[in-house]
Amino acid sequence: MGRHMGGGLNLYHPGTETFTRFLNNPADKKSITSNYVQKILEDSKGCL
Repeated sequence: MGRHMGGGLNLYHPGTETFTRFLNNPADKKSITSNYVQKILEDSKGCL
């Protein structure tokens, strides 16, 4: 995973050498809350 100030969150997939980009979308309540990601936490099930 990579982080860029104000650029949301980028998840790297090594198998395909591609990225998935997560950005805040005010119209989507399931999107990340901000494009400024400061911390990433993992729960007991391995979910980020």
